[in-house]
Amino acid sequence: MKKTLLALLVLTLSPMAHSQDNSSTDKTHTLGYGFGWTNMRSDLAAETSDIQGYDSYFYSYQFTPVWSINFDHTTGDTDNIGFGENDAAISRQAKYNANIISAKGRVVLSPRWQFYGKLGANQYQMDYTGKQQPANHQSGLGIALAAGVEFRAYNGFGFGFQIQHLDMGDTRVTANGMYFSYLF
Repeated sequence: MKKTLLALLVLTLSPMAHSQDNSSTDKTHTLGYGFGWTNMRSDLAAETSDIQGYDSYFYSYQFTPVWSINFDHTTGDTDNIGFGENDAAISRQAKYNANIISAKGRVVLSPRWQFYGKLGANQYQMDYTGKQQPANHQSGLGIALAAGVEFRAYNGFGFGFQIQHLDMGDTRVTANGMYFSYLF
């Protein structure tokens, strides 16, 4: 999974990313909303997680035809099942908030379609709760990687599909989803 994201990011940042989309050269701001599902993995080998939803709001400023800077606020949750003493099942829930700043590079596939990659920093807050263990709060900085494909209509509205990886200390979140946006 990490190798795929890295390969997609390298492709996006390669010299062939210097193509332009002439239909939106005067539009530089994008607002959007995304949603999908997440899968969390922790450093605990015995811990598994189920798949739950996430929401994301973002703003993007495009300062060249290829590069933009993005600001995302993402929230999500999941139920994790671990194993404690004597193989007794321990259940815990995890909820997170992430504020992400990232650079986005794109390759224009056609006048309406583009492929992109993002690399940035993730400031996160993670809250663990559960009946069998005390609540735990973690916060810090991590790496954010993303890659996706986007369609932009002539009126500025668009939609896309994205896979994102967030590093949150001893937890890693992989989010798959779709988003809607408006370029103005």
